[in-house]
Amino acid sequence: MRRTVGAKRVEQLNDNLGAVDVVLTDEDLCVLDGVSAIPAEYRGWVLNFWSQACTAQLAASCA
Repeated sequence: MRRTVGAKRVEQLNDNLGAVDVVLTDEDLCVLDGVSAIPAEYRGWVLNFWSQACTAQLAASCA
């Protein structure tokens, strides 16, 4: 697979090449996954919301 480096200046190229050695922890990856997650589409989040609400209501009524 070929990668295209999008540097316009030598300084940018050096920064990009330096980033190759960056190592991310599992915690870093979790944070990045969280902030870059695609929001659920309309229908999906509504079904999830009502499912959780119904589960909570059933749990409260059984207690």
